[in-house]
Amino acid sequence: MKSCVCFGHAKYDYVPYKERIKDSIIELIEKYDVGQFYSGGRGAFDGICARTVAALKTRYPHIKNTLFLSYIPKVGEGQSLPEYFDDSVYLLEAYVPPRYAIIRSNECAILKADFVLSGVRYSWGGAAKAVEFAQRKGKRIFSVI
Repeated sequence: MKSCVCFGHAKYDYVPYKERIKDSIIELIEKYDVGQFYSGGRGAFDGICARTVAALKTRYPHIKNTLFLSYIPKVGEGQSLPEYFDDSVYLLEAYVPPRYAIIRSNECAILKADFVLSGVRYSWGGAAKAVEFAQRKGKRIFSVI
């Protein structure tokens, strides 16, 4: 079973792309045997992708929807996993200063995944840097924009 990580801008209107996102996720499942989806849960694109994967679980019950964390939750913070995720994972193996945690966790997710679903429209920001990293690592990128 293969995996896919999703990257897009935190603040961008992805509503016009919802069907394209859904179609891309279905293609990844049916054509490329993707059963594991990762999302950072930090913005508009992450939310649409995670909710779409969750909705598709009725049609594809074998797929898994995982939130990858950039920070270890502190004890007693009372953070709960959003209902549309199956689980969460912290991918960083060593301490990373907080200001670099998102960048490094994005890179770890890319290295773990076989595919990237991209909602990157602009050439700046963390999502654009993540997709550039994925390109350098030779990952297959599916762009919905």
